[in-house]
Amino acid sequence: MEKLVRDRIPIIMRDAGVQAAVRYVDQNDKLPWLYSKLREEADELEAASTLDECADVFEVLRAIAAALGYSLDELVSAADSKREVRGGFRDGCILTVDI
Repeated sequence: MEKLVRDRIPIIMRDAGVQAAVRYVDQNDKLPWLYSKLREEADELEAASTLDECADVFEVLRAIAAALGYSLDELVSAADSKREVRGGFRDGCILTVDI
């Protein structure tokens, strides 16, 4: 099994006496790994709605934004702009559309 992990995980594992093979994905091939990790972390957040799980999702999203060439400030600014124009998700508004 292969999965994307945080940068310091191999060091932490080695220090704990656990041996694992490590390889580094080429920067041009990183996005599919990040998208997969985002799904994994979102599932974990759904199962255990903790601040730590929220932070994991946020960290992966931050990495995706960086891989796409956006800074954290740009990401937050874009989210704030969309919230100002279209609203956020605070109210839990569910839309039903007849097709």
